[in-house]
Amino acid sequence: MPDRETNVRAAVTAALLLAIGATALSVIAAARNTFTDHRLAPLFLLGAPDLLYPPSPIEGSMLSTIYPPLSVLLYAPALLGGNVWSTFLLAGLMAEIALLAPTLMLLRSVSSGPWILGFGASIFVLLSNFNPVLATAHLVHADAPALLCSALTVYFFARYLNSGRHTPFLVLAAVAASLAPWAKQTAVLVAAVPFLVLLAVRGWRPLLIYSGSVAILQALLTTVFVSLYGFSRLKFWIFDLPSRHPWKGTWSSVLPSANFALLETNAWCLVLVASVLVYRRPAWSIVKEPWVLCFVTGLMLWPTSVLGFVKVGGAANTLVYSTYFLHLATVLLVVSELSMSGWRPLVQVPSFIALLLLSVPTATNLGKVVLAPRTTFVSTNASAYEYSKRHPGVIYFPWHPLSVYLAERKLYAFELGVADRQAAGVALTRDDLRRHLPAAMRFVAYTGTVPESALSLLPECATRLEYTELPGWTVLGCGPRVELLEGMRPAK
Repeated sequence: MPDRETNVRAAVTAALLLAIGATALSVIAAARNTFTDHRLAPLFLLGAPDLLYPPSPIEGSMLSTIYPPLSVLLYAPALLGGNVWSTFLLAGLMAEIALLAPTLMLLRSVSSGPWILGFGASIFVLLSNFNPVLATAHLVHADAPALLCSALTVYFFARYLNSGRHTPFLVLAAVAASLAPWAKQTAVLVAAVPFLVLLAVRGWRPLLIYSGSVAILQALLTTVFVSLYGFSRLKFWIFDLPSRHPWKGTWSSVLPSANFALLETNAWCLVLVASVLVYRRPAWSIVKEPWVLCFVTGLMLWPTSVLGFVKVGGAANTLVYSTYFLHLATVLLVVSELSMSGWRPLVQVPSFIALLLLSVPTATNLGKVVLAPRTTFVSTNASAYEYSKRHPGVIYFPWHPLSVYLAERKLYAFELGVADRQAAGVALTRDDLRRHLPAAMRFVAYTGTVPESALSLLPECATRLEYTELPGWTVLGCGPRVELLEGMRPAK
């Protein structure tokens, strides 16, 4: 008869295997995701200031360049890719490392052994397949490096509080907090977490060290990026243009809906962690616990998560900042309790029921891959790349600027780059857009969402076609008389 320890190890091993499989699927999913294309494109422009942050909205690359320079630096290994698959897979791998490395570091800091660490890691990864907002943390976007810096801020600050207050950890927390908003603006409030905690416990000397370090580092980073890209350009693209984007509706309707979306996805975390805090009647001594710091960080990032969501174009990934830290706080709390109490039946039974329930979506997804492995590697990014490789400049792919760039080494306008400018009130004309399209372009092709912004400036591209080389794509012919290619026919 297996003993309790054997049962625990078997369950954790099975969960870890599922978590590893889920992570591998996330890397592949990131490579297949259409939005990975444009989110990664600025990486290839870091050395070209006039393309990344052009002098005016009608110049440069016409990409969606509304994030700071560090938003893509994490993905630098993707530059080593030789084609669209290797490039995008490397980017997907870096996104996973950015998410999981600090998560594992925090889990390890509260785990009493490898099996409890494995349990915590499995729970967190499997939660991602259960929670649609948390799942966006696995995608390639500016949020991954911002979350990395934010989580490292919490980790180093927790190390400072729990290691005899060694100053180097406090300085490292200041470094991570200073880098975070240069990855994405919505991470700016993470720097306030150590500040407020030190202020609350009246740690005046460390407060001065931390605040001074952040101030010096921000001045240094600002100087570096201004010298590279120019103050007026950075200000326009990172602050002015996004601030001009309208809200999704009136403030009285969109703010409650954004807060409800966050409450809906995080309610159980808030109730569980808050209940423990109330039960323990917290003194300042437990502030140093990593789960408490993550909980405070999740609450601190709530306002910027909401503000990102209420703007036109704000999607579920804008809510991931608060969601990530609140879920991580809950997992850290559970792991901390397990480390202190061991695998008692009262703790073991609900823990493994939760693990079993969370395993179902991941097991289902892995089963689909086993039954239909070919569909796992079907990618519209790859289709746009391969077609542009064979027939450069013939078809404009408004959703795939980087895939086409990797094939042709020419960068064309991106749908959301056009949409960003239009939403901010920039009056683009047909000629403005045509300067950023293939000179000999005769067709437009897309799948899924209609590229309304680009097509609004290309009224001549309206003849719907079917094309055997791009099955499943919507192809539009341009001009009064469309000369069909071999394999094309009018759409039914």
